[in-house]
Amino acid sequence: MTALDVIILLIIVATGVAFFIASNRYIKIYEKLEYENCTLDEETTKQVEAEKEQYASTYTAMTITATVLCIISAIPILCGAFFTQHLSGNQIDSLMTGSVAITLILIAIGVFFFVKTNTIEDGYDILLQVKDYTPQNKLDRLAYLRNYLRHFKKNLQYEKRRRRLRLEIIEH
Repeated sequence: MTALDVIILLIIVATGVAFFIASNRYIKIYEKLEYENCTLDEETTKQVEAEKEQYASTYTAMTITATVLCIISAIPILCGAFFTQHLSGNQIDSLMTGSVAITLILIAIGVFFFVKTNTIEDGYDILLQVKDYTPQNKLDRLAYLRNYLRHFKKNLQYEKRRRRLRLEIIEH
């Protein structure tokens, strides 16, 4: 892998991370709706249901596209493997580097489509309180998080005590 390839890869990774950080800011605004009950008046509920229905074909198309992109992402590497017998060392390196880059780009686009479409679909589900976001599921998720945090705190306290004892043993 040449220095230019690494630079391009780092730019792509940095861009992806920037997108995730930026989108996380917008998600945090509505995060409480995932755990709290959300009541909409009948008119708003009908409007959200209509928008969700309108979005259904886009959701299906983008999910199919994402799935196909992830499945065919291995093709560039496999095609590159066919030509390795006819190429020299540097040519093989360049071919395989390009093949891996194309594979990663296909996967990145597929994952982007998955995340984008599912985020929008989940937004509708949260507002309508259906599927994973029914009031009962929200309560169950909160109970799970509370138990997880309680367990985490208990383990953290145990680790602090254990480290303290190790330090005392080492000091003596």
